[in-house]
Amino acid sequence: MLVNISGQGARLQAPRSLPINGLLRIDAPSGVYLGDVCYCTAKGELWHVGVKVAHSIRSEHGLLHLANRLRQETGSPSPILDPKNSVQS
Repeated sequence: MLVNISGQGARLQAPRSLPINGLLRIDAPSGVYLGDVCYCTAKGELWHVGVKVAHSIRSEHGLLHLANRLRQETGSPSPILDPKNSVQS
């Protein structure tokens, strides 16, 4: 369960422990957030999980921007996806 989210972090409650530095995808009404687990502590029957958000995708433009950024970081050829030329639905 998502407790709180911002541009750089999130706090969750989970029914089980999650591995520190594990990758996590959070689907929220405001978008999709990708990040790393930075802490996980037991509180009764639940686990409180802190997530350092690395990427947030709130629109098609955000997804295209992330794809192009990943291409640059990995040294892939010029971007195939160009946010300026994307089709708006």
